Amino acid sequence: MRLRASVTNVGLLAGLLHTAAGVSSPCYLHFAPTQFRLIAPAGHDGVQIWATLDVASVFSDYRIESHNQNEITVEVVAESFARALRSAAGATEVMLRLGKRDGEPLLSLSIVMVSQTGAKLDVTQEVLVRILRVSEMSLITEPLCPTPDVYIVTPPLAEVKAMAEQIKPLATHVCLSANHNGALRLAIVGSDVVGEATWTGLEHPSVQAPAPSRPEANPHAFREVHLNVRALQSVLNSANVAKSTVACLCTGYCAVFYVYLNGQTDAYPTGQHASREGVNGVMNFVVSGLDPT
Repeated sequence: MRLRASVTNVGLLAGLLHTAAGVSSPCYLHFAPTQFRLIAPAGHDGVQIWATLDVASVFSDYRIESHNQNEITVEVVAESFARALRSAAGATEVMLRLGKRDGEPLLSLSIVMVSQTGAKLDVTQEVLVRILRVSEMSLITEPLCPTPDVYIVTPPLAEVKAMAEQIKPLATHVCLSANHNGALRLAIVGSDVVGEATWTGLEHPSVQAPAPSRPEANPHAFREVHLNVRALQSVLNSANVAKSTVACLCTGYCAVFYVYLNGQTDAYPTGQHASREGVNGVMNFVVSGLDPT
């Protein structure tokens, strides 16, 4: 079993792991010949992350060998790995290897930096991992959700995050709703304070997914799902790596957010293996809805 690669996008990888650390720790990293996946299942406050990236968007000189179709899955403490990657900020070279220390598997980062005086500095960071068996990985499956009632491209997540941070001291639950006329609404729930934020003129993407089981007769009618504020913030914490985001609302059941990490096109495919031209990766957040009663 071998894994060796040059990390070419340290900031993106560190950002993904930092986001995952706020949801679930440990998380799983799945290395395959052409794809890299980060999985944070059964996280805090009913949030799960299923991220898929092209290997070339994060690594170069990528070499992987295993008896399982050249695929390797490891369990790692997300914050520990994110912290190790942050120490590589500004490095001229970062090499990732799967190795062992005293018989324990680990991910090793060999970091080359240059000091202000021009001297070369070699730094090694090691993070202990657990290698998953094939039988274990087969039990980790993406949740099945109903066909969403509405898909909508959200405003920049940083903008929504700023609004959510104002709401957090006022309520523990929010209602996220959208219609088929380009409107998205975030409202306070279960509080003596009444307030909401509404965005209009938003895009409804042409998705590669089945049509809703309940066609919308009134495009102005809102479909809604109630969410824990902390759960929503876990999604919004990906604002630093997000380029565009599609929110999919399954009324009364869950919200699914597809956070695209690069590029912008007219088609927004959804699902476990979502990818599109010009996009190097996507983070799929599944957030369980709350009973509004």
